[in-house]
Amino acid sequence: MHVRTIVSVFASLALLSITGCPKKDASSEGGKSDKGEKGGKGKDDDGDEKGGGKKAIAIAAGQSIACAVMEDGTVRCWGRGDFGEFGGGKAEARDAATPIEIEGVSGAKSIVIGGDPGSAGDAICVGQKGDKWTCWGHGRVIPGSEGSGYAKPAVVDELTGAKQVVFANGTGYAVMGDGKVKAWTDNNCFNTTGTGKLTGQKGVVTVPDVSGAVAVGATQTNACALLKDGTVTCWGYSGKKQAPTVVEGATDGVSIAGNASGGDTCIVNKAKKIVCWSESQKVSENKLSNVASMSARSQSCALLTSGKVSCFGSYDDYGQGSEKVALEKKITQVAAGQQFNCALDEDGGVSCWGYNRNGQLGNGTLMDSKDPVAVSALGKAKLPKEKDGADQATESKVKQAFDGVPKGCKAAPAVAAKFKYIDGGKLEVKSAYARSEYEGKTIAVSLANYQVDPKKQWDLARGKQLKLGLRFGIVDLKGDKKPMKVDEGVFSMDTKQDRLVYVSVDHRAGSMTIADWGLDGVKAGTVEIKHLDAEWVCGHLSIKTKDSEFDGDFAAAIVK
Repeated sequence: MHVRTIVSVFASLALLSITGCPKKDASSEGGKSDKGEKGGKGKDDDGDEKGGGKKAIAIAAGQSIACAVMEDGTVRCWGRGDFGEFGGGKAEARDAATPIEIEGVSGAKSIVIGGDPGSAGDAICVGQKGDKWTCWGHGRVIPGSEGSGYAKPAVVDELTGAKQVVFANGTGYAVMGDGKVKAWTDNNCFNTTGTGKLTGQKGVVTVPDVSGAVAVGATQTNACALLKDGTVTCWGYSGKKQAPTVVEGATDGVSIAGNASGGDTCIVNKAKKIVCWSESQKVSENKLSNVASMSARSQSCALLTSGKVSCFGSYDDYGQGSEKVALEKKITQVAAGQQFNCALDEDGGVSCWGYNRNGQLGNGTLMDSKDPVAVSALGKAKLPKEKDGADQATESKVKQAFDGVPKGCKAAPAVAAKFKYIDGGKLEVKSAYARSEYEGKTIAVSLANYQVDPKKQWDLARGKQLKLGLRFGIVDLKGDKKPMKVDEGVFSMDTKQDRLVYVSVDHRAGSMTIADWGLDGVKAGTVEIKHLDAEWVCGHLSIKTKDSEFDGDFAAAIVK
C-alpha cells in the first residue's frame, strides 16, 4: 500500500477529509478567561489609563490576529504571526498577546485582514492616501506574490486606485474607482472570480458584467457586489458556479458583509435592517433594527446606531456570538474574526472577546473570555515589550486523578520523547483522556502536558502546551474495506496492514502528523492496546521515525 493510502484509509474512518478546495476551520473550544478588565475601564500594565496616548482609528480581525490603525498612520497588531502577519517577511513561530508595531508601515487610513478562513494565516492590507495599498503577511492572496511565501510591507501596484479591498478563502477583490471589481485567486474552483475559468486562473482579472460597484462582500465560495443603486449581484457558489446574477429582494443596500468562513452574505439597508441570503439566494430579514454597520467572519456582528454591539450566526462557545455584548463605551466600529471579535470605542481604545488561543484578544494572556477585555497598552506612545501569554493559557481547573486504573495498566507520569517541540527528552503526562467514536470503530487518545477538559478533548494546545494524539482504527483491507471495531492488539503506522494508528502532536502552531516527521522507519512505529473496556484504554507506545521518538506506557480514561 502506497504511503498516501493512510490518508484514504483514515478518511474511510471519518478521521481525515481532504478536498481540492479549502474547507471551514473547526477551531476547538476553550475555557473561560479569569483575567482582564471589561473594555473601556481600568488601567494598562504600566498604570496609565487604557487608551491614553495614541488613539486607534480603524480595526480589523482575521484568523488569529487583529490589528489597529493608529491616528498617526502606524499599525499595531496582536495574535498569531506564524505566516508573516507581523511584517517580517518570514514564518515566525510567534504569538504576541499584546500589541506590536509593524515596521515599514505609515500613512495608513483603513485596514483589511483575510485570505484564509482555515488553519493558515492571513494577509493584511492598509489603505493609504491616493488609493494606494500596502500589504504584508501570507502571500496566498496578495497580488503579485505568486500565491506563496510571506511578504514584507510593500505597496501593491495592482491595487492602486482601489476604494476597497476584501479577502476571503484564497480569493481577493478590489472595488475600483470606476465601479469595476477586480479579483485574483490561488484556487478558482467555485468560480470566485466570476470568469467561469475554474482552473489555471492567474493574475488580477476584472469580474465580468459588474459595473457601478461600491463595495464587495466575500464568503468561502462566492462574492457579491453592492451596486450604487442599492442592488446586489453575486457570482460563484459551490453548487451553481454562476456568473454575476442579481439577488432578488436585496435592495436599498448601504453596506455589505460576507461571512468569510461560511456562505452567508448580508446587507444593511436604508431602513437600518439586515437582509441576508446564502447559495439559494432566498433573502431573509434579521430581527435586529437600527443597525449602522456590520462585520462577519465565523460569526456576524452588528454595530447599532446606539453604539452597542450585537452578534449572531455562530455557536456562542466563547461568547463570540453573544447578542448582548457587555461593552461600556460607545462603539464606532466592530470587527469579526475567527471565533473572536474586537470593537473600537469612541475614545480610540480597543476591546476584544471570544477565542484566545494565540493572543488575539490582546490582553497578555491565552485565556478565552466571553466578556470584552481591553487590548493592553495599545495607546502607548512607545509599546512595552510584547508578551506571548504562555504563562496564562486556558486549561481545565480539574486535575485528573487517574483513580481506578485497571490491573496490569500503568498511568506513566511521562513518556520518553524526541520531538522538535519537546524539551528535556520527555512529555509530561498531566491528563490522559480517550473517546470511543463511531460505535467503537475508532478510539482516540490524548496524552497532554496540561490539564485537558475531558468534555473538550479536541481543544487545541496553546502556548507551551503539548498533546500527543493516538487514533486507532481497523480496516478490512481484503474484504469490503469497511472499518471494524477496535479491540486489543498491536497497531502500526505501517500502511500495509489493517491495524493502523494515526499519530499527531498538537502544539501552538498546529497539529504535526506522521507525514510531517519523515516516513523513514515507519514500520518501527507501533502502539499496543493491552486493555480496552468502556472505562479505560491502556497499553504501550513505541513510535520511532527518522527524526522523532515516543516510548512509554499510557492509560487513558474513556469519556462518554
